Amino acid sequence: MKKMRVCFIALMVLVLLPSALFAGGETEKSGEVTKKVTVTQWSFPLTGDAKDEFTGMQAAFHEANPNIEVNIEFFPWQNRLERFMTAIAGRQAPDTGYLNGDYFPPLADQGGLLPLDEYLSDDFVNDIKHPYTWRGHIYILPILETSMPIFYNTEIYKQAGLDPDKPPETWDDFFSYCEAIKKNTDAWPWTQPLLTYDAYRSHKWLWQAGGDYVSADGSKIGLDTPEGLEAMTAIQKLFQNYVNPAEYALAPGEALPIFGSSKAAMAVNEQHWIKRLRDAYPEVGAVTKLGHVLKNKRRLGHGTVAGYCIFAQSKQPAETAEWIKFMTSGDNVAEFCSRLWFISPQKSQDAKVAANINDPAFDQAVKESAYAGLFHHPIKGSVDQIYLPNIQQVAMGRMDPKEALKTSAEELQKILDNYIKRVGPAPYSSAAR
Repeated sequence: MKKMRVCFIALMVLVLLPSALFAGGETEKSGEVTKKVTVTQWSFPLTGDAKDEFTGMQAAFHEANPNIEVNIEFFPWQNRLERFMTAIAGRQAPDTGYLNGDYFPPLADQGGLLPLDEYLSDDFVNDIKHPYTWRGHIYILPILETSMPIFYNTEIYKQAGLDPDKPPETWDDFFSYCEAIKKNTDAWPWTQPLLTYDAYRSHKWLWQAGGDYVSADGSKIGLDTPEGLEAMTAIQKLFQNYVNPAEYALAPGEALPIFGSSKAAMAVNEQHWIKRLRDAYPEVGAVTKLGHVLKNKRRLGHGTVAGYCIFAQSKQPAETAEWIKFMTSGDNVAEFCSRLWFISPQKSQDAKVAANINDPAFDQAVKESAYAGLFHHPIKGSVDQIYLPNIQQVAMGRMDPKEALKTSAEELQKILDNYIKRVGPAPYSSAAR
């Protein structure tokens, strides 16, 4: 009897097994049983209602790939890199996540990311304007780009006796325009937070002075140099003469109402600031134009490329690759960038995005993106922590520029030397987008 019962149980398992497998995550497609998987994505809200950012893409992708579900989780922007690094260390990383181009090198170096080369066709790669690589591999499929030319109020330019159709192109132009605005108008020439200053807003000064944070061979910090001193002196000159000291402690987002209420003639921000300005301050938005990335010894300003990676812990990298290729390709990129006022990372979609947005200021931002660089190096996080506070002290007249550069360079060189011992140097260029 016991033997018959065992045989009966075994038979029932065989009968129910197909149903159990189907219920547990398999679907039948074209006469074949295909495993159903869930791809988890970590993102950070780019709009007020983050839930709607990818709804259309998810539905279209699932219709074409019924065996793949995409689960998107949104997190606050603060401490993004730390969140990913902690997840990797705890073996809790998602399948994919949103990374800016300056965040991925340390994650790649610690083995946390998969190279994407094997999943990409030559045509796909060749359409990407700036395929970010690290140690010879592509790690991010971009969904957006930004540039940061100067925003300027044409009415204040006129009041200052400046030509509203000829914004400054060089450092000399820029500081002469600042002086004219200060002498002839009630507006401050420039608005920019200082104590909550984003480090990337200082990059352009060093680059335009002809310097860089790290040497081309990746072995030496490049701050304590004549170029570094020229950049630091320019930052000091800007804040001590042409920025309202009462604004030093502003949060980054508070620059918009200062500019939007005509209290400042110029500011710098990413191109999607155009739409925010037009919506919130239509009168000033109507008289605002975008100028140029400035030139001194070279013409280079900060820009961002951001997109999606595959974490090495993913148990379904092939399915994840299908999702991020879908999300960052063709019409999807054009729709995403048009809706959120980002620059297309793909050459083939530039005209479509420009036509959808239909704004001359946006068109100027796209032109200026040709001069956008990026500080994509593992030492970046340490630069933010060490160099940025010293910039703030110099800007407020509390620290000598030479002392700030020497102190910053010495501390950062120790960190870089330690990194090289563990991982090895990597050739570096801020212009290599």
